[in-house]
Amino acid sequence: MLLVLNVGNTAISAGAFAGEELRFVAQTATCKGATAFDLALHIRQALALAGGGEEPFSGAVLSCVVPSLRQVAAEAAALLVRPGGRRLVLGPGVKTGLDIRTQNPAATGSDLVALAVGAMTLAGGPCAAFSLGTATAAVALGEGGALRGTAVMPGLALSLEALRGGLLHGHAAMLDGMAERLQEALGTDCPLYLCGRWAALVQPYCRAPFLLKEHLLLRGLAAIYRKNTAERRGGE
Repeated sequence: MLLVLNVGNTAISAGAFAGEELRFVAQTATCKGATAFDLALHIRQALALAGGGEEPFSGAVLSCVVPSLRQVAAEAAALLVRPGGRRLVLGPGVKTGLDIRTQNPAATGSDLVALAVGAMTLAGGPCAAFSLGTATAAVALGEGGALRGTAVMPGLALSLEALRGGLLHGHAAMLDGMAERLQEALGTDCPLYLCGRWAALVQPYCRAPFLLKEHLLLRGLAAIYRKNTAERRGGE
C-alpha cells in the first residue's frame, strides 16, 4: 500500500491507498520537536487504530508546510516504507500536471498544489476547491490544469462561545462569497468542492452548491505519486 502524508501546522493527516482506493485514514497532532522515530511511531499507531496493518508500505508521498519538519517527515516516511520503496516529497522537480499561473508560483504551498491536483483529477476541467483545516485554503483551476489562483484565509476556531456567536454562519458566508468570485473569475459555474476537518460541519450553512469531497488533498498526493512513478518507469 501507498502511504500518503500531509503535515500541517497543527495536525498530520495520513492515508493508506491500495491502488486508487483510500483504505485507511488517520490524524495525529503535529509536534514540532518530534524526531523521525517519534513521527513514524505516531503515524503507524494512528493508522493501526484506523484499521491498518503492520506491514511496511510499498511507497510514500508527503506534503509538509512546516519547514522545520520537512526533513524529519521525509525520514519518518523512510522508516515506514519497505527497502527499495520510493519516497516522494512534494516540491520543486516533482511532476504534478499543473500549469501554475499564480502571481508567485514559487510561493505556492505544497498543500495547495496537492489540493489543486485532487480537484483537477476529480473535475477534469475548471473547478474550485476549499480545504477547511487550521486555515481555510482555496484553489481555482481553469482549462488544461491551469492553477489560476490561490487564497489562504483564517481558519475555523471552534468553541461553544464561537458557535453561539454565529461563527459557522460567518465562515459559510465567507466561503459563499469566495466561491462566487472564483466562479466569476473563471467565467463558468464550475464545480465547487469542500474538504478538510471542518467541511462537513460548515457545508449545511453554505448557500453555494458545495460538493463534500473528503480527503481531497490526500487523493491529490496519491495522484501525484502515481504520475511520477509512471513517468519514472516509462523512462527506464
